[in-house]
Amino acid sequence: MPKPWRLVRSPELSNVAEYAYASVVDVPGAVVFTAGACPLDVDGNTVAAVRAPTTS
Repeated sequence: MPKPWRLVRSPELSNVAEYAYASVVDVPGAVVFTAGACPLDVDGNTVAAVRAPTTS
């Protein structure tokens, strides 16, 4: 039985991301769940990334 969902990946956005950019559930309609987005420069490098402060 086929899965009722599919993962959406895009090598044009980043070839190093280890996750899907979205998942789509097609039954009975279409619901799209998107992943967080990161700004990329023209070379595909992540830019403007900010790390959350750590607590001890």
